[in-house]
Amino acid sequence: MSTDRAKGRLKEPQTGYRNVHNAASIHHFEVWELAMAANASFSILTGNDIETRRVRAGGVIFREGEDADELFVIKSGFVRIQIGNRVVADLTADTIFGEMALIDDEPRSATALAITDVELVPVSEKQFLFLVSQTPYFALKVMRVLAQRLRVTNKTLG
Repeated sequence: MSTDRAKGRLKEPQTGYRNVHNAASIHHFEVWELAMAANASFSILTGNDIETRRVRAGGVIFREGEDADELFVIKSGFVRIQIGNRVVADLTADTIFGEMALIDDEPRSATALAITDVELVPVSEKQFLFLVSQTPYFALKVMRVLAQRLRVTNKTLG
């Protein structure tokens, strides 16, 4: 993957394939588009033809301690992450949450609540593993999100 410095965008890779069509189908995403998302937000995962899940304001998306088989990208609205009664983060569109449980195969470490009506894009574990294996920039973006959240937690506790 190369960068077009004049425009600040990633160029399409010269791999000979473009569409991602396999058992872990990612709804017609192109691998290079997913890599582009790693430098900005996760908005590429919330395209127009993507299956979404709607949760009304005040609704529980998942609870601390539940098993997990998907992460979420916020397409619209605001989501609150909390542990017990303590608010950990308020998240907005084009961000991910729920990824930790897919990475370490442990139960949910927090509860996710819809602050407003939200539209979410669920990403299954199978899709997540495909994205990570095929697009290193996606994996790097997820790691950056985790690192940033850890730094905020460290500052809060320190």
